[in-house]
Amino acid sequence: MKKYKMITYADRIKIEVLYNKGYKPKEIAEDIDASLSNIYKELKAGIYYKRKGDREVKSYSAYIAEEKHNFNKSNRGPGLKIANDINLANFIEKQICDEKLSPEAVLLKIKRNPQKYKFNVTIKSNNTIYSYIDKKIFLNLERKHLPVARKKKTKRKSIVIHRKPPEGYSIEKRDECVDIKERIEFGHFEGDTVVSGGGDKSAILVLTERKTRFPIFLKLKRNTTEEVARAFDRLERSFGGSFYKIFKSITFDND
Repeated sequence: MKKYKMITYADRIKIEVLYNKGYKPKEIAEDIDASLSNIYKELKAGIYYKRKGDREVKSYSAYIAEEKHNFNKSNRGPGLKIANDINLANFIEKQICDEKLSPEAVLLKIKRNPQKYKFNVTIKSNNTIYSYIDKKIFLNLERKHLPVARKKKTKRKSIVIHRKPPEGYSIEKRDECVDIKERIEFGHFEGDTVVSGGGDKSAILVLTERKTRFPIFLKLKRNTTEEVARAFDRLERSFGGSFYKIFKSITFDND
């Protein structure tokens, strides 16, 4: 079983060439010396459909996968201690994924060898690592990698779809060009909001790319026009100069 490897943009370009030539995931994993699970995760992040003659062909885009990777990193929020020490984050991820240690064991290992393991940040509680895993702070580390699965406490809330229409035209009624309507061109998104039915005033803004069906989720403190505008400001800052290349149109359904 191959050990965990952090996938770089150069790796993603190689994956794009191999996958689009018809190579199997197992062959790609062997070629770039990565685990098969890593390759499946990468393919899931970068898969899209392009039209070839009269049919749609499934392809992988290194650019799409890289943008998703960068967006996930930038959308994790400020104020995280571990963000100040990437070496500590990589160490924890390697110890759990490769060495099969629990978060408790990783912290104990650091504590017993302070001269060997010197990091800029100190994490005292194993609950902090569990919290980072749940928030998807690590690039690849998930709960399934833990040697002993610890059940995550979840609150049961009913979810309802928010139907209050924002200003604008309905998706079905808008005058679309052929590229948008037939889902030929990448970059046209549909938007909707999902609110909690449990009395919570927060909501989730869901943007779905029409061609690839790739979703983006943005949390809103309140279900208001102002909060939606702030979410788009955060999104634009995250993508920087690439924002207008990726988001060519965003349409909300009034129905």
